Amino acid sequence: MITLFILTFTWLYAAIGLVAKSPSAASGYGFILMFVPYLSSAFVPTSTMPVWLQGVANNQPITPVIETIRALLMGDPVHDHIWWALGWCVFILVASLIWSTWSFHRKAGRR
Repeated sequence: MITLFILTFTWLYAAIGLVAKSPSAASGYGFILMFVPYLSSAFVPTSTMPVWLQGVANNQPITPVIETIRALLMGDPVHDHIWWALGWCVFILVASLIWSTWSFHRKAGRR
């Protein structure tokens, strides 16, 4: 799960880097993604969050990944978190691969 998550976000960052106008812009866009875990169950259970934030935290890609990893490390049942985590990772990975490939070919074709 951790390897798939790292691979997924590596390709997402690569795609962002390819479409950015400059290295500093790429860094800025990637910096925004670093805040997504703060809106998940990575630090506190979603049940302790305000109701409006629970909806965001429960329906974004990081929460099922965190819950899956936590369950596997603690020996708890993973329930359906693993399927949501795999689904999110595969979806983002495929989208990032397509976006990266398209961006690379577009930039290579200009020269």
